[in-house]
Amino acid sequence: MLNKITPSVYYSSNNDAKERPTLGLVCGDKYSLVIDSGNSVQHAQDFLREVDALNVPPG
Repeated sequence: MLNKITPSVYYSSNNDAKERPTLGLVCGDKYSLVIDSGNSVQHAQDFLREVDALNVPPG
């Protein structure tokens, strides 16, 4: 689950049990920036699915 800090900044909390670090997302007008992609391909895919649900640029 992504937590909203400001209208353009989100993060997902770390999960020590699954060895998942905190991940970030900064949304701009034309592009968005993912900060840290996680510890595995699956973790990155899970995070990006949540990002897609937000419908942020370049979506």
